[in-house]
Amino acid sequence: MALIEPIPGLEVSNKGFDVGEKYFFHDQANGKPALYQHLLSKATASITIWDPYFTLSAAEIFSEIRQNGLHINILTLTKQEQKERDVDDLIDQIAYTLRNNELSRFEIEINCYLQDYIDRAQRDVKNRVKLKMWHDRFLIIDGIYAYLVGSSLDEQRDSLKNFGICFIDNSNDRDLIIEKMNECKELCMNNNKGPNKIGCYKKYPK
Repeated sequence: MALIEPIPGLEVSNKGFDVGEKYFFHDQANGKPALYQHLLSKATASITIWDPYFTLSAAEIFSEIRQNGLHINILTLTKQEQKERDVDDLIDQIAYTLRNNELSRFEIEINCYLQDYIDRAQRDVKNRVKLKMWHDRFLIIDGIYAYLVGSSLDEQRDSLKNFGICFIDNSNDRDLIIEKMNECKELCMNNNKGPNKIGCYKKYPK
């Protein structure tokens, strides 16, 4: 099955990327994550993003979405200089982008590990919660179409490096990714209150 088949209507001409059997190769010379944006625009029910470097400036990737009623779920980390209020700002920016597309019905959830806690844990602080950390980046469209993304969104926006996105067509592999992501999300949600919290959870509408 060719990679252009899993998401109906995916067009590859003049987009700055090439399509193989299960692999997109993205030429970053155009200076924006056009391929990632294009995949998001094909969602009809949900978008799940698992990316440790989903920064505030990434809200623009939702600019091609025209589908009402989407549920957007993001699992990420903060950088050290970021504060919890930045997560609120990110939700507000995503909501603004979608409303600017004349969309009125959508939900956004962001689960975010707080980087300062992670740094303490890496220094072997006693009595810490066992963290489930990750490196890889994943995108799941409509709970069905899963992709391994070669570069985080901050790198896609600010670098001229080329990168790839690989379609994961095996349902067992896809389900394993979703299971592991949910484990990380649950850990974040269960430890997002109090002085020793390791994460924060935000949603829109509040």
